[in-house]
Amino acid sequence: MLSITTKSPYAVRALTDSGHDGHDYVITGPQSLTQHEQIATIGQVLDRPLQLEEISPDDARREW
Repeated sequence: MLSITTKSPYAVRALTDSGHDGHDYVITGPQSLTQHEQIATIGQVLDRPLQLEEISPDDARREW
């Protein structure tokens, strides 16, 4: 996972340089992490357990 400041230069080039029309890019860090791995990493940094609770799109709409 990369911060927005790390991704920004790449996004600007993809949006402004010629030759990128119609291309899809996925910008990641040195390794791609699942959401569960991201949560576990954040929990390690915070020194507390975190968990990801998946909910259906309908439940998400009701909660928000």
